[in-house]
Amino acid sequence: MLSRLHNDYLFFLFALLLFLPSCKKDEDKLPPVVTISSPKPSSTVDGDFGFLVEGTIADNENIKHMQIKLESVSSSNYSTYFKEIPINKGAIDFVKEVLIENEDFIAGYYNLSVTAFDGTNIGVASVRIYVNYEPIKFLGCLSAIEYNNQTVVNWFNPDNGIDSLYGQASVSFGGLAVNSKRKLYILAEKDQRNITAREKVVNNPVWSISNTKLSSSYQYKSLYTFNNLIYALSYNSEIEIFNRDRIRQNVISTRYRPIKMAKTSNKIYTIEQASTNQYYMGEYNEIGVLLNHIFLNFYPVGIEGQKSGDVYVLGNFNNLGKLMEYKSKASAFNELQNFNYELSSSCYCDGKLYFNSISGSFYEFSIGFNNGIQRASGVYSDLMKCHESTKQLYYNHSSQGNWGIIDVRNNAKIYQGNYASKVLGIEFLYSR
Repeated sequence: MLSRLHNDYLFFLFALLLFLPSCKKDEDKLPPVVTISSPKPSSTVDGDFGFLVEGTIADNENIKHMQIKLESVSSSNYSTYFKEIPINKGAIDFVKEVLIENEDFIAGYYNLSVTAFDGTNIGVASVRIYVNYEPIKFLGCLSAIEYNNQTVVNWFNPDNGIDSLYGQASVSFGGLAVNSKRKLYILAEKDQRNITAREKVVNNPVWSISNTKLSSSYQYKSLYTFNNLIYALSYNSEIEIFNRDRIRQNVISTRYRPIKMAKTSNKIYTIEQASTNQYYMGEYNEIGVLLNHIFLNFYPVGIEGQKSGDVYVLGNFNNLGKLMEYKSKASAFNELQNFNYELSSSCYCDGKLYFNSISGSFYEFSIGFNNGIQRASGVYSDLMKCHESTKQLYYNHSSQGNWGIIDVRNNAKIYQGNYASKVLGIEFLYSR
């Protein structure tokens, strides 16, 4: 009797094991179907002012995101272009702009591919095209100050080492952005509540007003440029996005007033101020949907996007520096380092994080070095900007008119200038 019960029990277990896999949901093995209708194979496109990629994506599941990539077919030309776009739909007809903003990009034959991901499978379509492109030349750095009730912009020319007046206007400074395609230099006139495009007249230090389309009923806090788009941070808890033709493309509603921002390949990160001593980090996708909003228990001085898609957030707590890393995929902060000095500014340059203390020491972050690796001294900055192609970091003085350049390859100070008042904005100047 016991033997029969034992055999029946074993039979039941065996049947149960056979049955359980059949209860599992069928695994999705169908990749998204991707087509490219434009540009056509072997066609020529204009890379100088951008071109459109058109096509369709369909899938039996939701498409998570798509990627557009240009890869050179020449072994002597390693130019690439990459863009990732969130989708979250089952099927789309897409029209996406490819806008090349790479000083090292070279005209030639490229494989243009569109890749779609549904979370499990990958679908790809590609065409071979010729991309016309006239390289952008780096002309130097523009630095803005306020002096004698005017915004004054000076130009440092790295070819001859001369620092000279570039232009001036009777407006209050709110931000500086450069449109490299149309050679327009944008000032945010925060007191007049608009952004005016001003174009340099040869041998004339006064700009001509060429456009006033960029306007708002609220003042702007600052300007940022990414991929030739202008991001205007508004006091009205908004980020307004304008294209190279100065036409508003989108408005992102932030939860609180944005005061700083960073951009990765497919996300926008903000530092937002809720009140005098309350700050948050916001995470938004490219179309402005809020993904995460996290309280910061310290005073933030910088937010820096990484190539990995993660971001560094630096700040001070009880007058001591603090470095946090936000992991995008995990949607969580990691505390990387606490410092025994107070931070004043930061910059991500050549794949490394740099920052400085209010006492003037300039550091490179490295895991294992509790207070960073000191690379220079006498850098009293609250504003830094990196020019990636030359590996040079431009910085201001936090209270005086001094400014300078550090070559991060050898940490040498290669220039130091002086203006009549503090540098409020730094932007790079390009031409074709």
